[in-house]
Amino acid sequence: MTTRQLYSLHFNCLYIVRTILLAMLFFVLTGCVGAPKLVEPSSLISSVPVFDEKTAQEAWRESQIAKYGRVWKRQSVPNGDPYRAGQAAYYLALATFEPEWSKAAISEFDKVLVGEPDFPHRARAFLGAAHRLAARDFPIKGAAQYLLLGMPGWVRTYHVRASFSHLNRAVEDAPNDPVIRLSRGAAFVGIPTFFGGREKGLDDYAQLERWTKKPRSNPAYSDLLSSKEWRDEYYLMRAQSMKQAGIEHESTTAWQILSNEASDAYLQSFATHNLTN
Repeated sequence: MTTRQLYSLHFNCLYIVRTILLAMLFFVLTGCVGAPKLVEPSSLISSVPVFDEKTAQEAWRESQIAKYGRVWKRQSVPNGDPYRAGQAAYYLALATFEPEWSKAAISEFDKVLVGEPDFPHRARAFLGAAHRLAARDFPIKGAAQYLLLGMPGWVRTYHVRASFSHLNRAVEDAPNDPVIRLSRGAAFVGIPTFFGGREKGLDDYAQLERWTKKPRSNPAYSDLLSSKEWRDEYYLMRAQSMKQAGIEHESTTAWQILSNEASDAYLQSFATHNLTN
């Protein structure tokens, strides 16, 4: 056997071993994550005043975990509502950055779309948004994702493409639904720019701002657009998305609105301390 043939055999053996190791790693990280586990909120969820930005943010985050953790426990049972369970898992993923929750959200919304859901377009939008969080929270990050033939990077790309597909279809089917447009706007602005889509996400936010300022301009959803719950969620997502996009003045304006108007005390404190630091 020639030296060249030996080198070729050696390379092929390494290729096979790396592929097997990667497959095992991928199986462990994506297929054996297990059922999501709720972490009990700490004493931050109390009447103790919040004094700094970090503590305010953590108090807000834990309030969300407590809120949606209760929904998850009620709805993730065999006779529960998979749509509400999926929503809870999505918001838990948003708050915790734990891949178990985005995986649970995808599973629940997949169940919803198999049946005859009351809100099929919103279910698809949440499914797309959950895929975006799955890409964000995939366990291997940085340069490591491109080692071992780059499979982790491909997994993240799969989730991004799935997010694009579901969110675009949801908007095509229900273009005036603010919940769907906010799901796509936040996801597309949060996805790295080289995938494309950021401009479309910013366009969604521009339309949402017009609707939120003048709810009657979208009559079918004017009650939703006028609600305190909508304004809390919209301006929080807007503040964070505009910062991601580098549009600092728009982010600051959204934080100011939350600091003055937020109906949730933890969110108001979070916004106020965000402005002062």
